[in-house]
Amino acid sequence: MVKRSVSITVDCEVWEEAGSKLDSRSEFCENQLRLFLELNNDEEDQLLEQIQSKREEIYVLEDKLCAFRKDRLSKAKKKPVFDDAMVTVNRINNRLGKIGKNQIRKIAKSNQVPFDLLLENCRVTDGINIVNFAEVPRK
Repeated sequence: MVKRSVSITVDCEVWEEAGSKLDSRSEFCENQLRLFLELNNDEEDQLLEQIQSKREEIYVLEDKLCAFRKDRLSKAKKKPVFDDAMVTVNRINNRLGKIGKNQIRKIAKSNQVPFDLLLENCRVTDGINIVNFAEVPRK
């Protein structure tokens, strides 16, 4: 099959986004044209198209996941969701002189805040000694 070099007009942002998500924009365009023209009857090509379609779905889902995480992080930074959790963290740290990651995980779960964000908040707070594991203080 003889290939021809052609020129098409595409929005710059769309072109750049496609370049970051596709292995070959040219191949993708050719496959879409074949699909449109119903020239692609070969079973191998159909499988390749299905694979590409699934990859695109994965890209969309990954973008949604990144947006969700970014939104969650910005919300966590805007409001004092850690206040109640930090009261418990500080109490344990003051009493024992340290706090374990296992304890922070339990505190995060009981206060319904993300563990990774609470741990990071503890790391940036002065005076909190974080260890990998610490026993739960007895009353």
